[in-house]
Amino acid sequence: MRHKDPLDHLVFPELTILGAAAPRSVIIAVVIAFGVGAVVLVPSLAYLYVVFKARPRGANLTHS
Repeated sequence: MRHKDPLDHLVFPELTILGAAAPRSVIIAVVIAFGVGAVVLVPSLAYLYVVFKARPRGANLTHS
């Protein structure tokens, strides 16, 4: 007889961790969506950093 692990169940006794897991196709879709989002977000954040980076102290802010 297998020993029942007390951490095998979540909040409800009839709901196990494996039973609450999403189907494999959903997990794959979420991972792909995160990857595509990172490909779009990371370069845009880098661009914003370059455009709006702080000027060094003592920089002349007047136009001549």
